[in-house]
Amino acid sequence: MQGSQDWLCRTYVIKIASRCNLNCSYCYMYNKGDNSWRSQPKVMSEETVVQLLHRIIEHYGPNPMYKFVTLSFHGG
Repeated sequence: MQGSQDWLCRTYVIKIASRCNLNCSYCYMYNKGDNSWRSQPKVMSEETVVQLLHRIIEHYGPNPMYKFVTLSFHGG
């Protein structure tokens, strides 16, 4: 696929928080026995943000065909 930029991602959904601040009774994560979220950091670290930005820049290379990308921030 080298030489083709048709596959480049233009939109990124970035989950900046691992924990929700709601308490929905139907939530499979917080109210149905899955406690794996407790071992996750509360928010994304600065180091992870820097790595993410570097990966996005690396993904596009020196001559991107798109002038912008969309970053959609999602929490908890």
